[in-house]
Amino acid sequence: MKNYTLQKDETVLYKGNVLLLNEENRGKIKKVEAELILTNLNLVFITSVKKLFRSGCVKTEVFSLEEVKIYNDSPQIIRKNLMVSVYLLSSEKFFEFSDKKEVKDFTDKALRVVSGKSKFVRAVKKAQKAIKETEDELGIDLVGAAKTTAGIAGSVMVKSTENTVGAKTRFLGVVAKTIMNPNKKNQNKALSITDDKIEKLKEIKDLWDSGAITQTEYDKMKASLLQD
Repeated sequence: MKNYTLQKDETVLYKGNVLLLNEENRGKIKKVEAELILTNLNLVFITSVKKLFRSGCVKTEVFSLEEVKIYNDSPQIIRKNLMVSVYLLSSEKFFEFSDKKEVKDFTDKALRVVSGKSKFVRAVKKAQKAIKETEDELGIDLVGAAKTTAGIAGSVMVKSTENTVGAKTRFLGVVAKTIMNPNKKNQNKALSITDDKIEKLKEIKDLWDSGAITQTEYDKMKASLLQD
């Protein structure tokens, strides 16, 4: 490969042209045409550098994918419209694609190779984390409540509000697709926990936290709400 030699265990995952955003000495942003190569090991930028009174030369920048920062289990490769920002341990790279298909192709592959997970797996992990945080805050088993003997996964919409001890307000929405039972027809029903139930669960939990009701009363009221 011209201007870049692959290692023995290195494979090209993406190759295309981008506009690399570089900051000049006076703080101005300059867009430079560059060839972008993504492999299973590295992120490579190849640009032509023009020098006054001398023939131009080629500049090759190589960044190991191990340098990509990780936050909350998510690689810091951020896509916004046609722009992509990659946050590395030692620097940051900003570049722009020419069309949506190319930027999606690159970011999907980059996120997958850095995290070791597909887009679907990352979405599932994020949903599981949101469900766990909501269960811990409300003291209920959302996953257990959503199960049915027909094998239908329920839709769960959760909205939690600020409680009496001043916890941060958090809005969480987790929606699971309904899985149809292949052995029965017309079983397109899903168990759902509405916003009203969540608010009522929140109210009785606040009563329990303040000591206004006993554990037994709290459990009974909670069970009654979930059964409705």
